[in-house]
Amino acid sequence: MSHLDVRCSSIALLATEYLEDGLSERQRTSYETHLVYCDACVVFLDDIRELAARLRALPPDPVDAVERRAVLEAARR
Repeated sequence: MSHLDVRCSSIALLATEYLEDGLSERQRTSYETHLVYCDACVVFLDDIRELAARLRALPPDPVDAVERRAVLEAARR
């Protein structure tokens, strides 16, 4: 794995925090500097943005909280 591959995997792991303004100023600067040089990471970040927008556009979950909890508890057993 090259140095760039390691950097790109870090970029992928921090994508959500970046999009939600959860990075420190130093991290954000480093992240955005990487994006200037890496088209693949720009495409990846655009895909994450599009996915998030599509998920927000979905209708509310028709399963109520009690039923959801019961299903999750059954799945854990």
